[in-house]
Amino acid sequence: MSTGTILLATGLPAFVVKYAFPFFMNRIPFGFRIFLVCFTHSTSYILVAFSTSIQMSLLGVVFDSISVGIGQICLPALTSHYSKSTLSAWTAGTGASSIIPSLAYSILSEPKFFNLSTRTVTLMMLIVPMVFALSYWFVLTPAPTVHRMQLLKPSTWIVPAQKTSRKIKINVVPEPLPNIIKLSTNGGEKNKNINNLQNNKVG
Repeated sequence: MSTGTILLATGLPAFVVKYAFPFFMNRIPFGFRIFLVCFTHSTSYILVAFSTSIQMSLLGVVFDSISVGIGQICLPALTSHYSKSTLSAWTAGTGASSIIPSLAYSILSEPKFFNLSTRTVTLMMLIVPMVFALSYWFVLTPAPTVHRMQLLKPSTWIVPAQKTSRKIKINVVPEPLPNIIKLSTNGGEKNKNINNLQNNKVG
């Protein structure tokens, strides 16, 4: 298996999601978006842990890439409903996510430390989507501006379309042409009178 194939499986699905998802994302409730993130993330770990072929492992990588793509466009949109500090926290967490998982895997699988198998470590990582789901549905305080989906109410499964504000038309009535001519004529006569007065003073 070439390195290019692995890199495509890692980056291409997230790229497609980031450019296709925003066209209809506003009609999908945040609850379902978080479910997609947790589902694809968990599926990727399970596929890699029980993989019996390279293709199955690549499929797990694809699911993880989809999870990353959805999360990176969903969570910043969710932070707009909360204080500004949430965006800073998300940015810090995104940066830490590139270091902490690698460090945790190295420590857990290193023979000098815990010496766990790859399958065991991968299955242990399932705690990440579980904590993610618990944080959203049980820890996070629901924002009043966020549409809440209810499983027993199908009418809430799609976010209602936002009503556009009405445009106010202002009709400008033009000045009648005779009045404009009259004003311009009066203005010319006043200028002539001023010039005559100035000439008389000089004389």
